[in-house]
Amino acid sequence: MKTSASFDDLGRREQEFQQITSRRNALEYLAGGSAAAVFLVIGILVLRRAGSTPDFMLAAGFVMLAAGLLLAGWHLFRNSRPADGQRAAPGCAAPRRDRLRQRLERERKLLANAWLWYTGPLLPGFALIYLGYWLASPGSPAMVLVSGGLTLVFLIAVAFINRYAARKLDREIQDLQ
Repeated sequence: MKTSASFDDLGRREQEFQQITSRRNALEYLAGGSAAAVFLVIGILVLRRAGSTPDFMLAAGFVMLAAGLLLAGWHLFRNSRPADGQRAAPGCAAPRRDRLRQRLERERKLLANAWLWYTGPLLPGFALIYLGYWLASPGSPAMVLVSGGLTLVFLIAVAFINRYAARKLDREIQDLQ
């Protein structure tokens, strides 16, 4: 999008961006909420039969995963809403350009920091789960190492994908200025 973008072009891009982020957020809330509910139920079931330290660690890990997902969803909700409901004056592209730029900057910051607010809150839960599994059968750490390694690779990939998306938004923001 070049600086010479018309009022209508800016409006279309703003509406398109709103639809994309709203759809993404709805999917995140649905997936995260469902996963949080499943992890919470698993944590409670494991806790009900817990009889050893590894069992308690597993239960705590699943409950912490649920809490981490809810925390991430709350952060996404809190930080992805538009700052204001002001409308641009008819025919005036500058306020609309500024509002779109601010929205893109807010989304860029959200995506660039996803490793902190999105994947970060999940790490303690995963660590407790894998540690619990390892303590339950210390003689065979292969499953824990492979599963933990794959989980770590997945979380790092999620962080990198979000950073890539943030860089794409950064280019669009530069084009608006």
